[in-house]
Amino acid sequence: MKAAGPIIAVIALLGVVWALHRTWSIWRERFGNRDSLESSREMVLLAELRKASSEAPETIMVLDPPPRPKRPKPVQPPVTGPETVPVGDPAPAPPRMPATPAPALLDAVGRVVFFLLKIELNDHEILSRVDPAIFLPDSDATLPRATLDFVVCRRDFTPAAVIMVQRGEAEEPLRERIIALLVQRGITVLRWRVGGLPARGSVREAVLGAV
Repeated sequence: MKAAGPIIAVIALLGVVWALHRTWSIWRERFGNRDSLESSREMVLLAELRKASSEAPETIMVLDPPPRPKRPKPVQPPVTGPETVPVGDPAPAPPRMPATPAPALLDAVGRVVFFLLKIELNDHEILSRVDPAIFLPDSDATLPRATLDFVVCRRDFTPAAVIMVQRGEAEEPLRERIIALLVQRGITVLRWRVGGLPARGSVREAVLGAV
């Protein structure tokens, strides 16, 4: 009897284990499939949601900045000034006069004498229509309004001789007075008549020989 006790206990324990196993198997058959089905459904829904979220464009919400408060414009007092008087149409500009060419500084005779002096006295400077007051700065007499026809100057522009071209039979009184004042100052003055100009080649001797 003592040896049969442990055997019975082992058989009873095995029976309990079998009953627990059977109970767990029945519960698994009834509810385990339901859980796995629900889990599989959840997995499918989760995959669909992930796919839809990856295909949909990502939207970023941008919030507009809050509007700035408007500052009230300063009220400026009205500017009062003198009343403006309407002005009529401006007067039309006077018509432009046609441009007239400036007169030549030397006439035909003067140009001939100038070129003769330039060619024959190429080592001198030739001035024309010179104011006689340059030679008479301290003269007390009122100088006549006349000009010197030509002045032959050295390289340093000191005068060597004055040439007066006489166009008529007698020299004009104003020019005669100027010539007399220059001679009194020791300045060489040569008188050349229009019909008696020195020939080319003799101008240099006629001028420098008289200095």
